[in-house]
Amino acid sequence: MTTPFVPVFAWPKPSEDLDGRTLIRLLNLYKPAGLIACYVDGGGSAITAGQVRYLPCMNFKAKIMGWTVIGDAAGGTCTFDVWKVAGPAIPTVADTIVAAAPPELTAAALVNSATTVPTWTGVQIAENDVLAIQLSANSLHTSLALVLSVARGDDR
Repeated sequence: MTTPFVPVFAWPKPSEDLDGRTLIRLLNLYKPAGLIACYVDGGGSAITAGQVRYLPCMNFKAKIMGWTVIGDAAGGTCTFDVWKVAGPAIPTVADTIVAAAPPELTAAALVNSATTVPTWTGVQIAENDVLAIQLSANSLHTSLALVLSVARGDDR
């Protein structure tokens, strides 16, 4: 399976001078990308909507760059919600960050993705924020995966 978000490095042309300061600026332009994955399994039966999965706190800053949803049922649909709150609290539906653009699958696709999340609020993740993924709606799917693509946002 390919990674849904791949950082692009803007290296200078071979004809351009590359001093130490320029190299440091270019290397800090994009931090290594990562993935936050949530898998929901119905054990062979259609998954009941409303399930919530809490994700461990990260020990680095990050920014959500996009998402990918993968399902197993042709003709099935699903919608996820993503919640975020500063730790050590537990997020609730009031802490949603997806606005009007939730990760979802339509009946026409088993895979759907977005490489940007321009309408989401709170895409910056601070150290120790707590994330939660809720399966808001589902029809037919017996297993689903939601993967959030993130870029590191700290100086490590």
